Amino acid sequence: MSKDRQVEPPVTATFGGRRPFFDYLKFNLPRTTKAAFILVAGLLGVTHLAAAALLPASFPGAPVLSILLGACFTVFLVVALLTRLRPWFFGLVACVASVLLYALVVWQRPNSAGAPPVELLALWNLTLLLPLAYLTLYWALRRGILVAHPDQRNWHD
Repeated sequence: MSKDRQVEPPVTATFGGRRPFFDYLKFNLPRTTKAAFILVAGLLGVTHLAAAALLPASFPGAPVLSILLGACFTVFLVVALLTRLRPWFFGLVACVASVLLYALVVWQRPNSAGAPPVELLALWNLTLLLPLAYLTLYWALRRGILVAHPDQRNWHD
């Protein structure tokens, strides 16, 4: 007589045998995920190009770096829209560069007497908030909460 052996699932928990909370969240909507990445990257590109055109430079290289980041996000959009490649990591690198540029601009900002109006400074705030949104999307993608490949629903590893 052979005994039936039961195979127990591997324990990936750290909290007394329970699974981590984010393992219960799964959104299998790859087209929506791709659209969210493209929307955030597109808004970032437009924001950087507008910031380069409208805001005075608080340090000499800010407009040039902002135009370069706008071009990076434009390349990201072209690759994401026209090819089957997944440029999510490239967008992550550009988002980190955007946050660093924001930090440089805020750190080098002159006193409030020579500062531009609040409406224009909102553009720089977007150059911080939109990369944080992109980083959140990327984290959810890498954690397995969101699915971005393939382009159909109901696909599982």
